[in-house]
Amino acid sequence: MDKTTLVEADINAGHVVIMALEAAGLPVAAAMWLKLREINKWELYIASPDVERHGPTTVIRFIDQVLITIKSEIAISNIIVTNTTNHFVNLLSKDYTPTLRLAKHASSTGFLRMNDFTLGGVEIDSGLVYKIAPHVRASKTAPKANNEAMKKAKALAA
Repeated sequence: MDKTTLVEADINAGHVVIMALEAAGLPVAAAMWLKLREINKWELYIASPDVERHGPTTVIRFIDQVLITIKSEIAISNIIVTNTTNHFVNLLSKDYTPTLRLAKHASSTGFLRMNDFTLGGVEIDSGLVYKIAPHVRASKTAPKANNEAMKKAKALAA
């Protein structure tokens, strides 16, 4: 997403995607928009234990099917998936989980906004964290875009 600023429509669209993914059965340990200084574009980062257990290709295909089903404005090319052992996710979890809990009580959205910071040696212009839940467990079976899962995602996105 080649935008300078993450606007409310983007924030809402990202939140709907995360909720739809979880409703459809994907365990999400962390979800956030980040604009890394070196890339200079907004990307929706999704960390799931299913990436490690079932592979990134399986998870990306599932996310793509959910995006299509809910008619999301977010393109799969703007989504980065990672496993929960990613050092960046672990640093965020360790350093910002208490802050995110406070943000949920202090702001109208409950999301944590961060600007101009470095995490694990990565320079970040801006970020918005939806969720950090480090103890989420992987699915026993790989996520599949079956009718039931897509119905749940679509109903949630409506």
